[in-house]
Amino acid sequence: MNLSKLISVLGLVFGLLLLFAGIAFIFIYFKDAIFMRFEEADQSLIFWYLPFLFVGLGSLICGIVIDHSSLSRLNISLFTTKKISGEYEV
Repeated sequence: MNLSKLISVLGLVFGLLLLFAGIAFIFIYFKDAIFMRFEEADQSLIFWYLPFLFVGLGSLICGIVIDHSSLSRLNISLFTTKKISGEYEV
């Protein structure tokens, strides 16, 4: 396995880890800040838990970008297209 393919595979693994971490942080925000304190008088934790949401969204977006670039470097397409008589078929 050459070096560029190894870097692409490692990027794919790292991107998937970021993707799952982002989903976990967003889940933590909604579970702890919103659902657990739904009927409490003090709603300030919705504000104080916002870093979990922002870190989750950032890592989710970075994971998607890294996975997309790694898949394109490995020449793997999620959707294969075939050109049949001038039209593309998915």
